[in-house]
Amino acid sequence: MFEYGFEEGTDFISNLSKSTGGRPSVDYAITLDYAKEISMLLFNK
Repeated sequence: MFEYGFEEGTDFISNLSKSTGGRPSVDYAITLDYAKEISMLLFNK
């Protein structure tokens, strides 16, 4: 994400979830503009 110039706090935020016996997971909330950029990057390869 960082190699394309996206910034945490501006384009996305991460949330570390507590573990219930396994590994903790990381959830991401992204902006609509960031989602559009990701989709363009994936479909242009």
